[in-house]
Amino acid sequence: EYFIEAAYKVLQRVKNVRFVMAGNGDMYKRMILMAAKLGINVECPLEVEKAKEEAERKAKEEALAKKNAEFRALTEKIKDLQALAKQELNNQNVDGALGYMEQIKKLLPDSNDPVEKEFKARILGELGQTLYDASENVLFDKDKKNKAMKAAVEYANNTLKEDKQNAPSHFILGMDAYNKKDYAAAERELKNA
Repeated sequence: EYFIEAAYKVLQRVKNVRFVMAGNGDMYKRMILMAAKLGINVECPLEVEKAKEEAERKAKEEALAKKNAEFRALTEKIKDLQALAKQELNNQNVDGALGYMEQIKKLLPDSNDPVEKEFKARILGELGQTLYDASENVLFDKDKKNKAMKAAVEYANNTLKEDKQNAPSHFILGMDAYNKKDYAAAERELKNA
């Protein structure tokens, strides 16, 4: 307390003076309050550090909230496009479905972030599975079945670049190899499925 009182008296006579105190003992807060009451400008490194840490924490929270909102919006857009692609396949329009799927592919994140890679693999896998299911549709003519299967294989391969353990993609590749009478490749892929 004497130090603060002495600092106050000195500041009454000399304005360009700086006092430094160190420590954070049991009188720390009391000294800060006393200095503030006397109108002494106080710079508290610990308080400044705490405020800085709090600002950084808040900025991280805001960035995470923004990223989560963007991810939710992306997910909704992808769901809508997937529904449109399935509708096109139900109408036997493989090209229309592939157009929507291409839009989805362009929206997918391209990063090494594990969560984003898993998301990308899941969506690509779903697209491949949708195309495979379409290739098995008895109402499709041979050309549409072949086009759907060719695209399913492409999506399966792209999925496996992101997630080598994706069972549905291995199944698609196994069935494609089986249909081409490449039984060794079919067996290998189906075992991986």
